[in-house]
Formats: sequence, C-alpha cells, structure tokens
Amino acid sequence: MGRRAGVHAQFRVDRALWVLTENPFTANPLRFLHPDRSFVDAYEWHPERGTRFVVLDRATGAVVAEPRIPAFFTFHHANAFERERTEAGAEDDSGGGSDIVVDLVAYDDADVLDGLYLDDIGSSASDASTGELRQYCLPLDGGRVTGRTLADVGIEFPRVSPAVATAMEPHRYVYGQGDTDADRNANELVKVDTEAGDVQTWAERGVYASEPTFMPSPDEENEDDTAAGDGIAREDDGVVLSILLDIDAERSALLAFDGRSFEERARAIVPHSIPFGFHGWYFEKFES
Repeated sequence: MGRRAGVHAQFRVDRALWVLTENPFTANPLRFLHPDRSFVDAYEWHPERGTRFVVLDRATGAVVAEPRIPAFFTFHHANAFERERTEAGAEDDSGGGSDIVVDLVAYDDADVLDGLYLDDIGSSASDASTGELRQYCLPLDGGRVTGRTLADVGIEFPRVSPAVATAMEPHRYVYGQGDTDADRNANELVKVDTEAGDVQTWAERGVYASEPTFMPSPDEENEDDTAAGDGIAREDDGVVLSILLDIDAERSALLAFDGRSFEERARAIVPHSIPFGFHGWYFEKFES
C-alpha cells in the first residue's frame, strides 16, 4: 500500500501551533472511476496505520510533533490548548515541558459513515459505533501520548464557549448533540462537565435538534470566574441555542437553554422548516 494521505475532517488552533488529526481512512483513486459507487465507497479503512496527530508551528510551518497512536476515527474537535506538564490535571509532572491537550469526538472505526445513509438514519439496528468525548495529551518533547474518555455519553458536534476557544484557553464545559437514544435519532442535546464527568441531557420525541451554539453572557465580570482567564465571565454563563425541527408539524423552532442549568428558557416557533447547517457561531458584533 502506498502512503496515501488520510482524511483530515477538522483541525484545532493553539496560540502558536496548529493541531491536525489524520484518520487512517485513505482514498483509492481507482474506485472513483466506478459510477455506481458513492464518494465514501472510494475510501478504505487501514487501522494498521494508526491515527496520527500532526502539530505544526504556525509561524514557520515546521512539524513540532507527529505522534501516531492506535487507530480511531474522528470528525470534530472541541478545543485544543497548550498546558505545562506541572499544571493540575497533567498526566505527568516530571521533567517539565508542555503538552498539547486535544478534546475531540472519537469512534472505534469509520463504520460510523455507514450509519449516515438514509436507509440507516434513525435505525436502532445500525452497527455503527457511538462517538465518545476523549482527551488526548500530546507531549511536545516526543513523549508517550495519553488519552482518556471524559464522560460516559454519546456525543457529536462538540462545542465550547467561544470566549474560551478564541482565547485558546482550557475549557471545562462541552455542549453537543446527544446520542444516547436507542433509536439513534438526533433528538438530544448534552452538556458535559469535563472535570467532574457529569452529563446534563435534554431530549424531546419526534424532533431533530441541530448542533448547539453557545452565546456568552454580555457581563464582562463575574465573581465565579473560571481559569479561562481574567476578565472572562464564568465559562457556562450564557445561553445555548439550537434549531429544532418538528417532524410531524413540519416546522422549526429556535430553542434557548440556560448555559448553567441546561434548562429550556425560551422557544420561538416559526411557521416553516429551517434547513440545518454545520458549525454556526455567535458573534458579539458584526463588522463589514
């Protein structure tokens, strides 16, 4: 087998570094010549290659670290940040140095793609694995990569507060689309406390919930500040927004949840359906 590049679904940015995750899921060019095959059919899963992290210097483009670990598949990252090894929560406080910490949603293999065909969506008989929120610590000095599962919950489209993500700081809370329903319908939203491992869930039958978007509180100061940095309000102080599609009524609604309690606070119903989009963001102001 040639060294074909694997799929990079997403990457994360630290203050000085780019972090890419390369899935061992490679394209076979000859398969693209078959008109009766889908785009995904042209790809092959090669677990023997392992999953590779590539850490790049943003200024020079040089490869800083390139660890490879046992294979997993990922679509989406939640956040990435650099952490001194002596900080609380670091895997190893010996020898100094620093790690790049990456939180992402991981699957055992690429079979999750098979579950995205129309015939399989919403089927409890699907064999596709459920995404789990994992954290990987990548030593910049070439040490061993460590990983752990942050919470016992199925999740996709992980999101953190933009106040944390844009500051490229550590986060505590991750919001996402849940996947704990036996019928595997996208009718859940979850909030994960990555420090305590606690999970809060919202669910409603007969609906589809879009990827959540966190909107921080406009208050600049809060006595319950987290470690996200001076001047940044408590990390989960804000509102979580999601578009809800009511299947039977054939209409949508904008839902607003309290960022802390994760309880529904408001629902604005529109008389028609709103198509889902990927990866929306909240911006405090718009400048043309």
